[in-house]
Amino acid sequence: MKTTIKALPAFSYLRTQFIYDPDTGELKYRNIINEKRRCADQAGCIVKGSSGNQYRVATVEYPSGKKETIFAHRVAWKLMTGEEPPVEVDHIDGNGLNNKWLNLRDGSEGVNAKNMRMYNTNTSGVTGVSRSRGKWRARIVRDGQQESLGYFKEKNEAASVAKRERLKLGYTDRHGERKN
Repeated sequence: MKTTIKALPAFSYLRTQFIYDPDTGELKYRNIINEKRRCADQAGCIVKGSSGNQYRVATVEYPSGKKETIFAHRVAWKLMTGEEPPVEVDHIDGNGLNNKWLNLRDGSEGVNAKNMRMYNTNTSGVTGVSRSRGKWRARIVRDGQQESLGYFKEKNEAASVAKRERLKLGYTDRHGERKN
């Protein structure tokens, strides 16, 4: 199923609302509307995303007067490129609050998934490794499909095989690290 995301206002209209500093990643409101929305503060507030990471969101006003809460990294993308952000914007360092321009990239086509940390539900302590049939099973996701890499007597052997395959497929070194 393809995710659809509401388009942001036109670039020129968005520029009337926000100032974005690509070096610091700070997004600020241009105008004071009320006490909650002052010019000097960073725009919006911090929320917890579905992945458990924290992200900054900001209120974006549309020409119709309607207001929407939008992830700050999506606003930053449009302010930097003039184009709609991709469905997935990846924070390269995994910190959803680091909206520096050099930390943002198109996360479509599985790029975002190849940069994810270990799931909280992982019981082996190693991404792509699980206990099965009295041995350690190594697996990888290739082109959206889970693929077995074999069964091993030692967990570290299964971990090594899984990591080697992830790196071949363009997964980042950060993929599979434990969350802090």
